Amino acid sequence: MLGDSISRKLSGFSLIELMIVIMIMAVALAIAAPSFRSIIESNRLRTETNKLVSAYGAAKSEAIKRNTSVSICPTLNGTDCDGTLDAGWMMHVGNDPNSPGDILRVSEGVSPGFTLRTAAGAAVTESIRYNPDGSVSNGGTVLVCPTDNDVSKALGVTVDTVGLPRVRQGVGGWVCLP
Repeated sequence: MLGDSISRKLSGFSLIELMIVIMIMAVALAIAAPSFRSIIESNRLRTETNKLVSAYGAAKSEAIKRNTSVSICPTLNGTDCDGTLDAGWMMHVGNDPNSPGDILRVSEGVSPGFTLRTAAGAAVTESIRYNPDGSVSNGGTVLVCPTDNDVSKALGVTVDTVGLPRVRQGVGGWVCLP
């Protein structure tokens, strides 16, 4: 008799108990899913921004190391400075976009759906040049616009005159256009 009561207690969950647990988990998942999507989008935007910050940091480092000018320019084919920055960019020695020197690095640009824009909303077609001391003469801000072009979520990469890239979010006056 004592063995019979112990085996009933160790027999496991009933079907009703299992169904209740599954329903509770389904409700919790339905509540959490939308916020999880926004976290994923935010991380994707941050990843695209970090690509650009990394390129600017590498260009500054190369300019100082080589004691010469290093530029980052938009490229379509990886050999000429042309096109827009969101299609791809190239880091090269020298400051003449019409005849780039040694090509140091080529990037494919941003992932589909994301765009890079000037603060006014135009496509980025200008090069940025790092001087041998790591400073820049033509700094500015490049916006990394999210897939929905919501400017309040956009991140701006600003390169100041000493050549340091900084990331800022949602500054008034920015425009994200597709």
